[in-house]
Amino acid sequence: NLASLTTSLDDLDAAREYQEQALGIREKLAPGSLAVATSLRSLGSIAGKRGDLNAAEDYLARAWSLVHGERRGVAGDEAGRAFSAANASYAADLVRVRLARGNSVAAFETLEEGRAQGLLQLVSERGLDRSGVDADLWGRYEAAERTFQRAGRDLAFAGEQAAQLEQEIAKTAAGPGGDAAVRAAKQADLSSAKKASEAALSAYTQARLEQERLLGEVRRSVPGLQPRSFTFEEARRALPAGSVFVAWLVGEKESSVFVIRADLNRQVEAKAIPVGEAQLASRVETLREKIGPGASTGAAGGGAEAGKP
Repeated sequence: NLASLTTSLDDLDAAREYQEQALGIREKLAPGSLAVATSLRSLGSIAGKRGDLNAAEDYLARAWSLVHGERRGVAGDEAGRAFSAANASYAADLVRVRLARGNSVAAFETLEEGRAQGLLQLVSERGLDRSGVDADLWGRYEAAERTFQRAGRDLAFAGEQAAQLEQEIAKTAAGPGGDAAVRAAKQADLSSAKKASEAALSAYTQARLEQERLLGEVRRSVPGLQPRSFTFEEARRALPAGSVFVAWLVGEKESSVFVIRADLNRQVEAKAIPVGEAQLASRVETLREKIGPGASTGAAGGGAEAGKP
């Protein structure tokens, strides 16, 4: 593709011309398609490199609108997740440009669209209990939730065990001499630990999918529980007093963090962090090593209680 090649060579004027031609052809052949979205995204990237953030946002918003529209036509939760994962970068590009332009709310709303509206789902589920839900369905959901939580703990423990063994083997290798039999035994233990970790990951994945499937059934069984019935401000007002909702977007070279407070007098806080996925993974691994195996840690995705507003 000559247009893509030109873009990679930073010949921005020529790249824009080629991409505009490609866009015109694609709009005639397949209007409203993902191919059109691809051209719009490329033009948005070129505009961003030229420093024209206004044009970049326009192109990227149009591209994301097409992708988001296609997502609504994908049937099934699993297929929908796969489609969203494959096209998440469209939302990510638009989020970054909107952050660069200082529009935190619009950036967050785009992030929410791209990640299945986490804040709105959190709010919509606050009043979710067994009332109004089929008893058998609710029981299966609660059992799946317990299995999911247990699988998460098992996965964390298995990972810690493997990490500890890797550290011990590395220390043994770095030291002078050492017992070959001891090293061989630890290598065998590490092999077993890695297999256990892989099995735990598989069990965790299956438990997560089952929990999500049943939660989806519960949501659909209760009228008015669908998160799209809330606006952003309505969802924010429904957050518990003194709480915050934290959302993040991890990119290849840069990440973004959003903090939404229940206090309507506080602005949405957003910050771009020059840390990409690989760097973040490395820092998490370092933190795990400092904490050490067996340490008690706790976390909850989405909502968190604020110590001081």
